[in-house]
Amino acid sequence: MSAVGSWTLHFSWGCTGTYSQSPITFNANGTFALAPYTGKWVENAGKIIFKFDQAPGSVYGGDEVSNAMAGISSTFALQRLLVRHSRRQHFATSP
Repeated sequence: MSAVGSWTLHFSWGCTGTYSQSPITFNANGTFALAPYTGKWVENAGKIIFKFDQAPGSVYGGDEVSNAMAGISSTFALQRLLVRHSRRQHFATSP
């Protein structure tokens, strides 16, 4: 599966179980846009990583599963608390 195209990002800050949605577009040139934010992404063998250009430079990583991706995010601001500060993310293609 290629991540290139339009997706809907479903995210829950703080792992509250309450999700918000936002459109995100992965471009073939390795960039992405999630207005007003931009960033860069890579994928290989069913894995994807994308990083925002804007501070604090959040990084998302996950697995491609069927027509969805699931993973975690971090700013790596407090590496020893990484697990506590990681956020679960679930995102899938828009209909």
